[in-house]
Amino acid sequence: MVVGKDHRASQPATTDSAAQLGQSLHSVELQLLVRQLNILNRLLATVPSVLWVFDPNAERVLYVSPAYEEVFGLPLGQVLEDCEHWYSVVHADDVAALKASVKRTIEHGETQEQEYRILRDGKLRWIRDRSYLSADDDDGRPLVVGIAEDITENKHLHCELERLATEDGLTQCQNRNHFMRCAGFELTRAQENGLPLGFLMLDVDDFKQINDEHGHQVGDQVLRQLAECGRHVLRRGDPFGRVGGEEFAAVLVNCPPAQGRQIAERLRDAISVLTVKSLQGPVQITASIGLCWLRPGDYLDGLYRRADQAMYAAKSAGKNCIIECH
Repeated sequence: MVVGKDHRASQPATTDSAAQLGQSLHSVELQLLVRQLNILNRLLATVPSVLWVFDPNAERVLYVSPAYEEVFGLPLGQVLEDCEHWYSVVHADDVAALKASVKRTIEHGETQEQEYRILRDGKLRWIRDRSYLSADDDDGRPLVVGIAEDITENKHLHCELERLATEDGLTQCQNRNHFMRCAGFELTRAQENGLPLGFLMLDVDDFKQINDEHGHQVGDQVLRQLAECGRHVLRRGDPFGRVGGEEFAAVLVNCPPAQGRQIAERLRDAISVLTVKSLQGPVQITASIGLCWLRPGDYLDGLYRRADQAMYAAKSAGKNCIIECH
């Protein structure tokens, strides 16, 4: 009789093998997980934006990506230890708005985008921060997830493009298009609110002669000095721009006629004492000025045309004077 093997006697060995296999698989999974985390961390280290997770209940930052140190200039450990360190570099005027933005995300689940300034290495930098409400996969607690990026260069580029689009390159006052937009806005505001409004046009006297006798560099300097004089004499908030070669215009906002005449006369006086150096000696500058006032039902074109006609009437009257058109 053939006696078979006792399978019960070999069971412990099978159980041990299964346990060893399980431990081996668990070890492989852990190694794979660690490897994936290392790869993820290396990838995140190359991302210039700051990824962050905030627990509003515990009032602490659960995660912030390595870019935080580069963007905000603070060690990761500080903000993970105390979230107030995040606000410590934010410009004082922007802290309240930033906190309010995070609060709206927490309380209403609103996706928020906030731009704010930080002080890093003694210089102001601009940050754009987007945040939205999420939830923890394990216990469902609310989490605020966000991404912050340095937009300083974009801000500078935007400001430069805006300057180029609105500013006259030679005189640094408003260019024609921007001035006319501002003038149209002020005209509408004056009509809606029943406010007085004046429109002033001025033209440099004998400008062609100045260019012909002294050269265009001297002519350019004449325009620069006149523009600087206008910015100094006119009130803050009065649109002032170069609308033609040697023609400038200004809107006298909420300005009664008596006050407007005084402003125009101060401007004419200030221009008349300006001189520009040239090889032939000092060049005297004067300007002819036309002035008119907003009428009921006026359009910008009509206001501009009346001021322009008054300006040419001032030239015909002998130059270096003011003609008012009612």
